[in-house]
This record gives sequence, structure tokens and C-alpha cells, in this order.
Amino acid sequence: MTIRDAILFLSIGAALLSCESNLDSVPERKSKNPDSVLSRRAIRSKAAATETPDKKLVGIWTDGSSENASFEIKNDSIQYLDPFEEYKYERYGDSIIIYYSDFTYKGKISFVKDTLVMKSDEESKFWRFEK
Repeated sequence: MTIRDAILFLSIGAALLSCESNLDSVPERKSKNPDSVLSRRAIRSKAAATETPDKKLVGIWTDGSSENASFEIKNDSIQYLDPFEEYKYERYGDSIIIYYSDFTYKGKISFVKDTLVMKSDEESKFWRFEK
């Protein structure tokens, strides 16, 4: 190996190391760790879900068991009117997660005309409350 070959070899090695370190700063680089890719997707999905509240879901609802409303769904929380307690929720497509103080409710939501249907272990139906 000549001095010229050694210099060429070192130059190529330095160039390759420089390119590899630049890849680390690229934010959307493909990762070998699938969890990091899923985390980025989950963050994007969560941001999209919280940025665009569902106009059909937001409002005051009753289950018809009394003359009063059962709860009010806001953009980021559900407020129960009888005990006057408020809980955060998240919505992903047809799924809803409500973070109660002692448990987390996970269920599917759908609409049949103007009826809100929430289904987990049991199915519950709610109608818009008219004041």
C-alpha cells in the first residue's frame, strides 16, 4: 500500500463516516426499531385526533332515564352533570377512551341517525338533549 492509497482510503472512510452522522439528524429516517416508528405514528394520530373534534360527537346527551341531561361531550373532555365531574377522553376513528379516576373505559362509538351508540361490554344509546 502506497501513501497515496492510504490517503485515498482514509478520505473515503472519513466521507462515509460524515454521511452516516448526517443521517442521524434526519427526523424521518427509517429506524431499525419498529417501536420508534410506531411512536411517531401514534403521536401524529393523537395530534390529528385532538386537532379536529367531531362536531357530531360534541354536545349534550341524555340516555332518557330522567328528564335531565346525562353528560356533555366537549372537545377534549366529558362532563357528567349529576355528579358534576369531568374526565378527559381521546377518540381514534370509531374508538373512544375515557379516563375516569378509577378506571379507563375503552369502547366503540357509532351513530344511527341522531343516536349516539357506545359499545364495550354493553351497548348504551344516547340522544341529543334538547333544553
